[in-house]
Amino acid sequence: LKKIILKKRKIFEFYKKIFREIKSFSILEEPENSISNYWLNTLILDKKYKSYKNKIIKSLIRNKFYCRPLWQPLHSLPQFKKYPKDNLSVTNDLYERCINLPSSIHLLKN
Repeated sequence: LKKIILKKRKIFEFYKKIFREIKSFSILEEPENSISNYWLNTLILDKKYKSYKNKIIKSLIRNKFYCRPLWQPLHSLPQFKKYPKDNLSVTNDLYERCINLPSSIHLLKN
């Protein structure tokens, strides 16, 4: 388990380094006073670029970089629309701006 988590953290550091210079998005980082296992790495587009999310995903997949959108929020699924819910504006905003990046431990050789 320690080796897997170490690899996951290395993958995160790799993404962080690659995307550091690009100001139009960020990589989701572990909160302060926490230690993430980085099971999943998520790219967060700046709000002004959220309309490009699907185009970015399609382009990456065309180039064999198999990413995907964030999971669709449950409250937006047809079977749950009729149920009560609180203000989910943050959830909706993140869904519109997040892309999950490949996170397999086999991505890096070491």
